[in-house]
Amino acid sequence: MRRTPRRQGRRDRRLGEAEPILRTLLKEDSANGFLHLSVLMGKMRDPQAALELVERLAADYRSLPEARFAVAQAAASGGRFETAIAALQQADSLRPGWEPAALLRAQILGRTSNAEAVRYMRDFLAAHPDAREVRLAYARALVNANQFTEARAEFTRLTGDFPRNAEVSFAAGLLSLQMGD
Repeated sequence: MRRTPRRQGRRDRRLGEAEPILRTLLKEDSANGFLHLSVLMGKMRDPQAALELVERLAADYRSLPEARFAVAQAAASGGRFETAIAALQQADSLRPGWEPAALLRAQILGRTSNAEAVRYMRDFLAAHPDAREVRLAYARALVNANQFTEARAEFTRLTGDFPRNAEVSFAAGLLSLQMGD
């Protein structure tokens, strides 16, 4: 559907009205505010406008990893993967080993290359071996890549990290059964 100038103007006015309110909310609790911002931006029909708004809001919080993460989410939603990866690299430099940023980066990389996503998670886990959520995503990615021996090793390790998680135990057992062990 093509945007009419009247609709475009209404959207711009709404964004203009929302921006000062969002700025006030971000001043109160900027870290959580940026993490919740993606929910609001996900409802916008124009991903480019959402990205521009998030970039303007994040400009005042250059040293806050959550602000870089929000920019990455908005960029990824609009298909601007290079912008998203750059923002996630900034988030990682501000908070090394932050799992939400690593998971988003792996997800973005996986959109174009599963092998690249697997390689990134392997490298991340080498530097941050206690990253449980990344390890779980890595184990699942290994299964999807038909690397069952490596996947079983990861799921077996995860059974110690998540002893009450039935999915992890089931996956480890299923992989062992499939491998005749």
